[in-house]
Amino acid sequence: MVDQTFENRYQNLTPIGEGGMGQVFRAFDTLLQKHVAIKVLTNTLSDGAKIRFQTEARVTARLNHPNIIGILNFGLTGDHSPYMVMEWVDGQDLSEFLRQHNSLHLRDALQVFFQIGAALTHAHGKGVIHRDLKPANVLLFEDENGLSIKLLDFGIAKVFQDEHQSLTASGTLLGSPLYMSPEQCAGEKADARSDIYSFGCLMYACLAGRPPLRGATAIETMSLHRNTRPEPLGAIAPNTPGWLDEIILKCLEKKPEDRYQNTAILVTALNEAYEASEIRTAELDNAAASASSEAAQEVKATKPKLPVGILMTLLAVSIVFITWMCAVGFKNPVIMETSDDLKKPFVTLTSRELTEIKALNEPGIELQGNTARGTNLVDEQLTMCSNFPGVHSFNFLESPEITGSGLKFLVQLKPKSIKLRAGIKDRYFKYFSRMRELEYLKLDNVESLDGSGFANLRNLERLEYLSLERCKLTNIALRNIALVRPVKILELKGTFGYDANGLAYLRGHPLKVLDLTAVEDLNDETASGLGRTHISTLLLNRCHNVTDKSLDVVKTIEGLQTFVYTGTGITRRGAAKLARALGFANDGIKETMAKH
Repeated sequence: MVDQTFENRYQNLTPIGEGGMGQVFRAFDTLLQKHVAIKVLTNTLSDGAKIRFQTEARVTARLNHPNIIGILNFGLTGDHSPYMVMEWVDGQDLSEFLRQHNSLHLRDALQVFFQIGAALTHAHGKGVIHRDLKPANVLLFEDENGLSIKLLDFGIAKVFQDEHQSLTASGTLLGSPLYMSPEQCAGEKADARSDIYSFGCLMYACLAGRPPLRGATAIETMSLHRNTRPEPLGAIAPNTPGWLDEIILKCLEKKPEDRYQNTAILVTALNEAYEASEIRTAELDNAAASASSEAAQEVKATKPKLPVGILMTLLAVSIVFITWMCAVGFKNPVIMETSDDLKKPFVTLTSRELTEIKALNEPGIELQGNTARGTNLVDEQLTMCSNFPGVHSFNFLESPEITGSGLKFLVQLKPKSIKLRAGIKDRYFKYFSRMRELEYLKLDNVESLDGSGFANLRNLERLEYLSLERCKLTNIALRNIALVRPVKILELKGTFGYDANGLAYLRGHPLKVLDLTAVEDLNDETASGLGRTHISTLLLNRCHNVTDKSLDVVKTIEGLQTFVYTGTGITRRGAAKLARALGFANDGIKETMAKH
């Protein structure tokens, strides 16, 4: 219920939305003599959360940009419910638009992207990070400039975790973090580069009609954001220009340092590529110019001094751990990243949180989001993982001494994702056979396998993703892998030790993706083993010894939708001939072709 406070100033209140954070009303402001939108948050917030809300509202109200929704007033009602009064814009949120139309036309999408880039550049320049950038927080409307946008809910994610990105205590999915950066999924601090990742997810969704990564549960989605590269847009939305695909994929790099380091750089890259393209229009030119002007001003303003975002990060260090505790999915969590004038937060720890604090004190192992990560562990130390209730993802890539005998300690935890490096032995694959929930298995730099151990994976009905990187494999290994029928994505990056006979075992095993990137032993003779296989996407990046002679083999692959041959010996002429034969669209510059 709305308190009497509102009725003195705001008339004709009409509910227009309701969710986990509270209600949104349309009203007439008798003081300002115009319609406004009022967000009234739930009254169940702690006193600390209410303080944080007012702090964030105060900071956000300082933002003044045509692509950011204006904050007109905020405070607490008579019954102590936090409220925020915003400018009224008659439009539709991008999430609803995508539900109705699936995707945006390229020119409309660019119009939206330039404006979001300008808004983020302005906000980041003021030290304000959004932290919850997604289509539902982008409002679309028409004005004299054509299609325009306004961003909503800056900073609100620091007080709430939206119910569409949370889990119940039982782990049931209420919604998945489809636009959340890998570092946020791990409970680490967010900065401007986290917004850039979310922006990349949003751009991808606008063009592809779906987010780049989606799991069946929130945990799976977070694991995908942490560990899995999305499909290139060209494979899903073939009309996407190669330059735009590259920009979006750079935004989606897993490590923040590999992304654009600020939105000014991102906007500049977007504008430069757009200006060299053939899709320019007057409206787009205006949007691009406005965004570029914002970027130029930000570069000029921040060059002589330490960016505000860095100062905010320094202030936030003391509570990063508590931030992580509140972000990993507990009931009614509160995200507590700070702005520069945030007061000390009020925190109440649950018994589960205290248990996880104890687990974090174990040497060599830590919890990052929903992943237990071990450093320099040996097999006997894996028994410590029993201190992590509800964690089903285990990363031991930094523990090369693990041979696999300690995997027996993980069986009862029903792992869904495991990563191992170097020391694993065939005889310990028997423990994998008891992990019936396992969906993702990665082995890195393993050279001690004879291949017999892979037979133990045969009965894992949920194992869809098998990644073997820089591993020595045998034909026997590939024969046994081919018998693991649920596997849909098979990564063999940098592997060696097998020949055409080994690859031929994959015939009759339909794969969505076969990734043979940087397989130095792969040549025209070895590639002949791919004949008559069934593969949707084939990646031969940096297979330098594969030439046009292999294209006759590629023609025989059943169900081929996408073929990527970057850095091979395949010529443009040969690729063009293959594309014509298969009816594919061929991007000779990116060395990628996809079915029309």
